[in-house]
Amino acid sequence: MAKSIDLFIDQGSDFTVQLPPVTQANGTVLNLTGYTVESLLRRSYTTRYAIEFTATITNAAQGLITLTLSASETSGLQTSALHTSRWVYDVVITAPNDKVTRVFEGIVIINPSVSSKPGTILLTPYIPEDYGGL
Repeated sequence: MAKSIDLFIDQGSDFTVQLPPVTQANGTVLNLTGYTVESLLRRSYTTRYAIEFTATITNAAQGLITLTLSASETSGLQTSALHTSRWVYDVVITAPNDKVTRVFEGIVIINPSVSSKPGTILLTPYIPEDYGGL
């Protein structure tokens, strides 16, 4: 059974997370030498379109996997104007004998960005009273 881990991504920022070691049923670390890894992010479980994390086995002997998205990739993640949004993801490994196992899954919370909004009118150095003054 896949381990459930929720992730938090700031829209418009580079994102990197190293997941905990992949373990076997008996609790020992699984050596990922010869394995491949992939991870997808979707708006919901039934969404047709997906975004692929750059998933890397960063230390095979210790069972470590890292997921990354660039700032340009996270900029395109849809959020509402005022609230975070929820997405879903999973991480799947494939053994040298082609056995496929889902090892991680969870919810991804996308925090909307303030700084990267197009059409922004900068009010500095003077900020009118209607916007909180100085």
